[in-house]
Amino acid sequence: MDYIQHKLYRVIEKTKKRRDGKNSTIVGYYNVLTQYQLYLMFACVWDKRELELPRFKRMEYLEKMKRASLGTILNVIAELDSMGKPVLGVNKKFQELMSAFIKPRNSETAHGILIPGLQEESYQKLAEHYENIHRQIRSMGIPILSEDCRIYYMPSNENCQVTVFDNDDYDYQDFNEELVKALDIQPGELYYYFENNCYKLSPFLILKEITNREDPYEIYCYQRYNLKNGKFEYKRYSELSDNISYSKICKDYFLSFQEEYSHTICKANGVICNKFENNYDYFISTNPIDSHEQKVWNFLKKNRSNACLTIRGGGGIGKTALVQYICTKNIFEPFRMEEIQYVIFCSAKDREFKQIAGLTGHIKDVKNESTIRCYKDIIRIIAWVLDIDADYNMKQGIEHIENIFLQTPGILLIIDDFETLLEEDKEKVVSLSSRLDVTKHKMIITTRSQYMVGLEYYMDSLDQTQTITFMKERFKRSCTIEQYNQFERFVQNREIRKKIHELTKGLPMLIIQLGNLLLLNGFKESSLVKREDEEVEDFLLGRLYNYFGTVTSKLLFLIIAYFYQFGSDEMNLEDLKIIYMLYCMRLHIVDVDYDQDLNELQKLKIIKVETEYIRISNYISNSILRKCQEELIESEEIPRNLFDMTLFKKIMEFGVKEGILSYCETKEANIDYAFIKIFALENMVKLTNDIRFSILEKYILNRLDDVHSLTNLYSEACVYFDIPMVESKFVYYGKKYGFLIPELSDKRDIYVDEKEVSVDYYIQEVIGELEEQLNAIDEFLMVRKKGASQSYCLEMKQAIRGKLGSICNVKLVKILSYDLTEYHSKLLKIKDLMDDISYTKEFNMKENEQYLQLQKYV
Repeated sequence: MDYIQHKLYRVIEKTKKRRDGKNSTIVGYYNVLTQYQLYLMFACVWDKRELELPRFKRMEYLEKMKRASLGTILNVIAELDSMGKPVLGVNKKFQELMSAFIKPRNSETAHGILIPGLQEESYQKLAEHYENIHRQIRSMGIPILSEDCRIYYMPSNENCQVTVFDNDDYDYQDFNEELVKALDIQPGELYYYFENNCYKLSPFLILKEITNREDPYEIYCYQRYNLKNGKFEYKRYSELSDNISYSKICKDYFLSFQEEYSHTICKANGVICNKFENNYDYFISTNPIDSHEQKVWNFLKKNRSNACLTIRGGGGIGKTALVQYICTKNIFEPFRMEEIQYVIFCSAKDREFKQIAGLTGHIKDVKNESTIRCYKDIIRIIAWVLDIDADYNMKQGIEHIENIFLQTPGILLIIDDFETLLEEDKEKVVSLSSRLDVTKHKMIITTRSQYMVGLEYYMDSLDQTQTITFMKERFKRSCTIEQYNQFERFVQNREIRKKIHELTKGLPMLIIQLGNLLLLNGFKESSLVKREDEEVEDFLLGRLYNYFGTVTSKLLFLIIAYFYQFGSDEMNLEDLKIIYMLYCMRLHIVDVDYDQDLNELQKLKIIKVETEYIRISNYISNSILRKCQEELIESEEIPRNLFDMTLFKKIMEFGVKEGILSYCETKEANIDYAFIKIFALENMVKLTNDIRFSILEKYILNRLDDVHSLTNLYSEACVYFDIPMVESKFVYYGKKYGFLIPELSDKRDIYVDEKEVSVDYYIQEVIGELEEQLNAIDEFLMVRKKGASQSYCLEMKQAIRGKLGSICNVKLVKILSYDLTEYHSKLLKIKDLMDDISYTKEFNMKENEQYLQLQKYV
């Protein structure tokens, strides 16, 4: 009899001497003892029989043992022991006695859990019944349960010191290398020695070392295999009062009968795949993760309309973990192979984020032969899995491998981190996907970018409720009951839940990190502070420029980034669209979809789209914005000189309408055809006719020597304005600047309103508009004093500044170009109004160039 059995029998005898509640405790100990004995017997007989069994039989037994009842374990022990020469000597009588124990255990004590309310008299009968059964079992003389047996444990292979558990105690003995080799003892494993034979108990019984204790060893008994995290789950059975849980990774144990080659593995059910490491520790089944799993698996199993699925989502969202978990659960783990016979996992991931404690970590470069850098590498891995002998460095070899791939049924091809590939390699993958037979193949692509192949499935970050649930589930699996309850109490506070969501952004990667930090600090609110972690930010968004799939989405990002650079974290949706269309036209891009590009930036968490505005998201930092700007410009896909900083500055200062007019007055203004097309011709809703014609006039001034260009402009203007108005304006421009449009040669007598070109008219117009703005300023000050929203006040201020800018930079410029000798009193009136306006700090006009010129006349 071994150390653990001795200990349990001894504590049972000790408990009999107690007065109160002893029978219920004795029943509990007998439950513990029986479960330990059955797992001990299974581990020993399994160690001797497993290599004798064919693979399919081994898998059948292990499938039963994933979460076996005591009755199942008993049957398995009996079956295995009866194959050939008995290992344990289990007979029919032992089975009957053990069954007589299991039946009342299941019906009356709920699988070993003591039921409140059960009378002590009933426990007394049960204890007596159990004692009688165990007395008979011990009298049977089964060596493993009655004779002197030892447990061996060798901590490391540095020396041959072995911990030996012998009856009532343990000690440390120095074995020699020959003995260790003869017994086949491996470091870190638990062994059972009786009748001159050594049996491996791991992983069904394991030894756990506990530091800083007088008795530093505890033996734990297997309970079940948890597919979610690939771990064996154990209970400590050396003491009943402290029935502590423990879990340990026993990698691929239930798939251990797989054939392994240099690059590939034939799983236990026959599925062949290349070697890759799982990218998940805990796969948490919560909403919406369960929904993701079901939908992707349904695509693989049932979809017959499309062979390819693109799973999109930001960094740290769990795309790779999802796909690998689906493969493990639905393709590798099932006992029988179904439709999918080959899994080819191609990862373009060239770096991974290694979590440390809290919200810290580091980026580790991924460098191994299975990592793909180009399409040729994908072909190489396909050749490995399908066992094709061809030179994948040659064009003919690649075509040969592709043809075999396309003819082979039952293939799942996964390309992870697709955005990391170069464009030419992406195009080759897309070409291959277009040739797939949906009845033979399925392809899954994971990517952060908007590049889509086949069907699209988008994974968004978790909302606040989902974030807290995810964290709870993880604590439930990895923490003690007390720690879990502590977290439950911690998140009762609404503000705490809000802070957790803000810090983690709903990303599982960051949720796990913050969970580690909270656990380390005892769930204190002081832990919930934002940490500037460049490694985290770089991993999530450091290659943001790779995530854009189209030139127009890159362009829209750059436009927003430049506005942000000039101090704006929000912008009107329609105003943004106008600038976007201007640059699309300058790049000669005809096929544009503003809403789609806007949606992409929102999915990438760059912006938040409100009803009428977009806002830069706090998810992205200034440094990431700048880095992305630099990388996009460096790529030369968008010309360096495309963006005019003066245009952005003017629009930010005065708003779109007045900012455009102010920009037109600058020497460096680029008033090209795209500019007048967007602002003067097409923009009939946003801008009034006089502004639109003012922009046209600036364009005309730059092309006075090109009558052909002006003639075309006249013809196009007739499409966007009333024709009589266009005729009148172009006759006026012709008279003023000395050119003649051939189509207007017979219309030189068209009447042009003289007040439109008189100095008096312009001066009076400026006076009236300045008076209007003075009233608008009074209204602004009153509204702000009453506590209007910051956004509303900003909008009012920008509108006033825009109008004032238009008055100075357009109309005053025009007035000051005339002979003003006779207009002293009116010019003084303009200066007085500007002085009145300048008393308000936000609208100071005294440094304006036109104000300084005006002083010369008054």
